[in-house]
Amino acid sequence: MLPTIGRRTVLQTIGVAGALGLASGAAEVETETEATAEAAALNRHDALRTGRFEVELDGEAVSGWQTVTIPSRSTEQDEYREGNDADYEKKVWGQTTFDDLEMERGLQREDVNRLYDWHEAVRAGKADEGRKEIAVKLLDGRGGNPEPLLEWRFEEAWIKEYSPPELDASADGDVATESITVAFDRMVREEI
Repeated sequence: MLPTIGRRTVLQTIGVAGALGLASGAAEVETETEATAEAAALNRHDALRTGRFEVELDGEAVSGWQTVTIPSRSTEQDEYREGNDADYEKKVWGQTTFDDLEMERGLQREDVNRLYDWHEAVRAGKADEGRKEIAVKLLDGRGGNPEPLLEWRFEEAWIKEYSPPELDASADGDVATESITVAFDRMVREEI
């Protein structure tokens, strides 16, 4: 004769199995929550760093740059009044203007005259040699092989101001740097 299974035994069995199922499901949910929290923490602290960038002049990589200040831009505000509404001014946007591109570079033995010669071409009025395209690429700072993430392109750029290195006999190990202020016709920013 088979033993009689009472209602209490069935509930206890389902309760144990249900509790085991719920516990394993809770562990999965907790694991997913922990993974999401870890990813959020990584993303929060994964801001792009400014120290890894590269510069190209007319498509050729040029090394030695210490600082590049990407120009800010601003849009003018124009105001007008409609003829039938003398109490309120309407505000609309006008022309957008850009500041100049500022760049500083350590002098390199292999191309010590690159920026000086470029500025000389501008001073001499040589349109073909005086205008260049500059690309500044912000690199992903993670890993051993950084990839470009953002690029700013400056079209029809020319050196407006050239500053040679400041020489100082008391500065033992300082790098000789030259800096330029660059005007340009158009700035384009894009994700790579």
